[in-house]
Amino acid sequence: MCSTGSLSLAKARRKMIPLVPKPAPDAATRTIPTLCSAINADSPLLKIPAPGYPFGGAPGNNSNGGPNMNSMPGMFIMDPMGGVNPEEDFNGVKAGNLAKFVGSNPPYYMNVFKRLKDHNIGKFNFCGFLFSGGWLLYRKQYFWGAVISLILLGCLLGSSMINLFHNYDILNQVIAAAGLSEATGLFYSMQDSMKLMEQIMLLPVLDQILLFLPTVLSLLQWIIMFVIGFRGNRMYYKHCLKKAGEIQQAHPTDPELTSALKEKGGINWGLGICLLVCYLIITYFPLLVSGGIL
Repeated sequence: MCSTGSLSLAKARRKMIPLVPKPAPDAATRTIPTLCSAINADSPLLKIPAPGYPFGGAPGNNSNGGPNMNSMPGMFIMDPMGGVNPEEDFNGVKAGNLAKFVGSNPPYYMNVFKRLKDHNIGKFNFCGFLFSGGWLLYRKQYFWGAVISLILLGCLLGSSMINLFHNYDILNQVIAAAGLSEATGLFYSMQDSMKLMEQIMLLPVLDQILLFLPTVLSLLQWIIMFVIGFRGNRMYYKHCLKKAGEIQQAHPTDPELTSALKEKGGINWGLGICLLVCYLIITYFPLLVSGGIL
């Protein structure tokens, strides 16, 4: 009886509580947090067009000063300018022409270029860090790409050849002289490590230098990789300004201007794939030789 009365009272209370409708979303575009908006937090790149407008958003122009280009409600369109006005001036080069010269992934680079222009603040480039000289060549920065690639190639080849034809034999001799076993590998105790160092100090100076040289070369590789990672976007920005400016002066009107920007700019796929294959060969060939596979 008591439980039935309590249930009826609860139902009555729920009927008395008015339902408050949720506030309607803004009629303009609603931003969706995405990876692109994380890259460009100041001007999100992806938006949902509001219903009722065939071209998305409210009627009129978008943030770049041009017409809204979203084709239908619910579709996602990436801003190819990364939130930058195509008519904005970058040291005499229009942003639109700069984006055409970049060619591949302009939203990321235009946002980075604007940060460099307005605040002189860059962004770490992971592709530049991982591929260094290869990334520079891929982005058609041929001079610095060739220089960095040759330095890294020299470090990699030098380290591999020294280890393959000299250090492996010397280390085996040192381990045997110290009365240790090769099977323990990197798991030597502190006392065993001291024995190894004593034997290494007894080696001729040239052998000692060659024994530690691969470590120095590897450290140099990492330093170069970090430098390109931190400086790569700034280098590419200066490269694009110089080349796009020259093209803009030589071809002041379309369609020659657009054609020249796309031809001289963009990326070099063939060179990038060739460098990747060469890197894999240089990296794994010594391992295959030392393992007796080749």
